[in-house]
Amino acid sequence: MGALLAATASAPVRDIARRTQRGRASTVPGTEEVDVLYITPEERVTLQLLADGQEANEIAVRLRVPESQIDDLLTTLFERLGATSRTEAVAAAARRGLVVVDPALPAPTLLLT
Repeated sequence: MGALLAATASAPVRDIARRTQRGRASTVPGTEEVDVLYITPEERVTLQLLADGQEANEIAVRLRVPESQIDDLLTTLFERLGATSRTEAVAAAARRGLVVVDPALPAPTLLLT
């Protein structure tokens, strides 16, 4: 939490900020907290390509990055999603609305320059 927020925010605001930093959030005191997972556009596309059945080497070629970068990214995403396999990661991402599992629906895309 930033120094300004810590110094000027009310206790409920500071509490919400701390819980959000830990991946838990509730904007209304006394309501149930929900899991929060913030991902970058590149992480979202990587998850979608994973959901589409692509392997790490295929994702790396598609995104024009080294395969080791994709491996590291997937490891981090698996941890953040609480997954131990590709299937669990895709299921967790789908439950959170991060990937499209219906092939009839458009998938998120990343514009490469």
